[in-house]
Amino acid sequence: MENNTALAVHNLLAETFILLDEADRRALLPFNLTIRQYYVLYHLGRTDGLNIRDLSARLLCDKSTTTRLVEKMRQDGLLCRNPDPNDRRYVTISLTEKGRALRQQAMQAQRASIEQRLKVIPSSEQKHLKNTLQQLRKHLLAQLDYTDPTEK
Repeated sequence: MENNTALAVHNLLAETFILLDEADRRALLPFNLTIRQYYVLYHLGRTDGLNIRDLSARLLCDKSTTTRLVEKMRQDGLLCRNPDPNDRRYVTISLTEKGRALRQQAMQAQRASIEQRLKVIPSSEQKHLKNTLQQLRKHLLAQLDYTDPTEK
């Protein structure tokens, strides 16, 4: 019975993720941003001057994918590449003014969308769900031997 419950929980989480992902995609559509582009803006707004390796770790994708993504966003005027002050062989990625402004607008729209989606769950239950998901996340990070890049 417990295995069936674990499988049901996994399937429900997977299905919910797909629905949340689609809702995020729709919320970001007016800004001509993909979800991954949004998260580039999000992470660079939190930690300016990330290198490709660290940004890739935060996005959970390989460096070549991140490089292509960054290059497109740089061509769109959202990002700039700067020599790494610690090692000039490398570059860091930063938001431009246009990127910062778009990040702010997209974050406001996405927050409103998230609040709308989650208002069906009472606040106390949201807190319980948050704690449960944090516990699962911590376990998965350890199980996959993955270091959380946001804790640097």
